[in-house]
Amino acid sequence: MTKVKPAIEDQKINTVTLIWMQGERDARVKHGKVYSESLKRLRAQLARDLNHENSPLRYRSPM
Repeated sequence: MTKVKPAIEDQKINTVTLIWMQGERDARVKHGKVYSESLKRLRAQLARDLNHENSPLRYRSPM
């Protein structure tokens, strides 16, 4: 965020996009719930850092 914050200073952010590609191996060994919770926490942290709390979260597990 040390590079991002100065770059977006005084700009209005319309949307925040994050693409998360989950590996199939992790899904097979039942890490899906852990990754789901981690992704939600990552999204919340980015929303706070970018001051964009209402960004939607969409993700899909490979299995």
